[in-house]
Amino acid sequence: MIALVALLAVLAVLSLPVGAQSGQLDLEGGPNYLSAMFPGYPDPLIVTLLSGGEVDAGSLNLGSGCRGNVYPSADVSVSLESRQTMLRVYFTAESIGEDTTLLVRAPDGSFFCNDDFDGSNPMVEIANAAPGEYRVWVGTYGSMANHPGYLVVTTGESRPGALSSPLLGMTGASIAPAATEG
Repeated sequence: MIALVALLAVLAVLSLPVGAQSGQLDLEGGPNYLSAMFPGYPDPLIVTLLSGGEVDAGSLNLGSGCRGNVYPSADVSVSLESRQTMLRVYFTAESIGEDTTLLVRAPDGSFFCNDDFDGSNPMVEIANAAPGEYRVWVGTYGSMANHPGYLVVTTGESRPGALSSPLLGMTGASIAPAATEG
């Protein structure tokens, strides 16, 4: 009888969704912050959020460069209605030097990850991005601390550095010179 109860307990844990198990990502649940669609939302989409979480992405064998601590649920979900030449996702921490990471899950289940594209800030670029849902997790490398910042998702030309503005509350950031007409 005890063996049967133990077997049932093990089977119950194994049958839980991925996100319900401790230390795993929730691949099916809703995002923590926002679910958006392109077209439909402004491009670039800019979301203020906190990086970090309790799941060690490096222990999940998601692929090369997938590391950092993230929350089980995706921070943002973006659905593309049609194929895009480029999907670019990047995070800029509010304070310079806060080491953050990105995990992006494509509609086919593959992961694209980055740690330090621009200093300590990550960026993922997906060429020829297929239609479907892209889930984004913003992590913190080396600790479970949370770092505020800006997540940018775009199918356009926006790149890191475009958010360097005191108007957005960026500390220690400088404004890139604006193009002038002659």
